[in-house]
Amino acid sequence: MPTDKSSKYGYFSPDGREYIITRPDTPRPWINYLTNGKFTSLTSATGGGFSFYIDPGFNRITRGIPGDTTLSDRPGRYIYLRDNDTGEYWSANWQPVMKTAEFWEARIGLGYNKISSINSKIQCDITYFVPLDENLEIWDIKIRNLSDRKRNISVTSYVEWVLGSFSKDLADRNFDSLFNDVYYKDNTIYATKRSWDRPDKRGQPWGYWAYMTGSEKFECFDCVKEDFLGQYRFLSNPIAIEKGFCQTAYGDSEDAIGSLMKVLELESGEEKSFHIVLGLEETREEINEKIKEFTKRSFVEEKFKKLNSFWDNYVDQLIVKTPDKEFNLSVNIWNKYKDNPFDTYGGIEVQIMAYRVKLIPVNHE
Repeated sequence: MPTDKSSKYGYFSPDGREYIITRPDTPRPWINYLTNGKFTSLTSATGGGFSFYIDPGFNRITRGIPGDTTLSDRPGRYIYLRDNDTGEYWSANWQPVMKTAEFWEARIGLGYNKISSINSKIQCDITYFVPLDENLEIWDIKIRNLSDRKRNISVTSYVEWVLGSFSKDLADRNFDSLFNDVYYKDNTIYATKRSWDRPDKRGQPWGYWAYMTGSEKFECFDCVKEDFLGQYRFLSNPIAIEKGFCQTAYGDSEDAIGSLMKVLELESGEEKSFHIVLGLEETREEINEKIKEFTKRSFVEEKFKKLNSFWDNYVDQLIVKTPDKEFNLSVNIWNKYKDNPFDTYGGIEVQIMAYRVKLIPVNHE
């Protein structure tokens, strides 16, 4: 278990509670299992992965890392950045544009991932986490202008919706997409499906509404994957990012996505923060009742503080000290994190994945 900076891919922080990945092209996607026992986000070190509610088979919310494309670590939850003065663009996660950054690192923590990068003298820090008591994930974003001139930067989110049955989406996506109902209203993308493939609910609408919103007023949105990517294009070169504007079309009976674009004016040395919320409730009315609270800065700070306190208390209940520092690190922190206290349907499969790629990293030197 590498504990120093000489490792090829990363090392543990001095307190052992973060694994710091120093290059994004790891041999396999480095997955963290962010969950509160109901809402779960498998989040890779470069933003890949998917989200589900309780059941990953029939309540898959977003698309990510299907079995045949594990090595690509796509799709996922991405942040694209664009310099609107020059037209240059990149992804803060590294994926999916994969532009070589001036600086990049990912910190895999207890209940969170933090990706930091610098491209074109724009620093971006993204912290992904799932609060202990809400059915949502938070993308906490900070943008800082490190250059000596004013910058005009577009910040654009991206996910692909599944909205129900994973197997149906995987085997017959073209037909399954015909039942998508995705639209934008009052700074929020709402998403559901008019048909559910669960055996006891077959033919009924999916029993939930997913949504994406944020703490800022967004300039535009996209709900249709083809509109965002463009013909004969990929996640690495989407037409919406290249041109710097959205089509603002609803994803009714389309292969649907969630994409919100925010334009920031940054003076030299200036930093701005905002956050994106991606979540799920049973009705639109429940979403609307909660959004006002979810978009407050105090909500993010309070939930992240409680998350950190929870894991600190959990791993500190019993501390083992032996002459072997690597053994202590494993037993006192990461073995406990692997055997987390949340009892999630499908959790065994997910925990095995996390154990292989996150909790006991292999030194590939």
